[in-house]
Amino acid sequence: MFTNFSNDGFNDHCSELYVYKVDSLLLNVMEPHAFNPTITDARTARNARRITSRDGKMTRLRTH
Repeated sequence: MFTNFSNDGFNDHCSELYVYKVDSLLLNVMEPHAFNPTITDARTARNARRITSRDGKMTRLRTH
């Protein structure tokens, strides 16, 4: 799972990207990636559009 958090007083949810391994869509178990935050750059850390299904696989499209 990819997500953003705001750890500052500015509520900037686009500067740091966090990655978690999850057990299922129920999110009962969430294991953080060892290098969280994996990206700390507002130009690329922002989550993109909604999750869609393509060819039977869940996909999240990125914007640049």
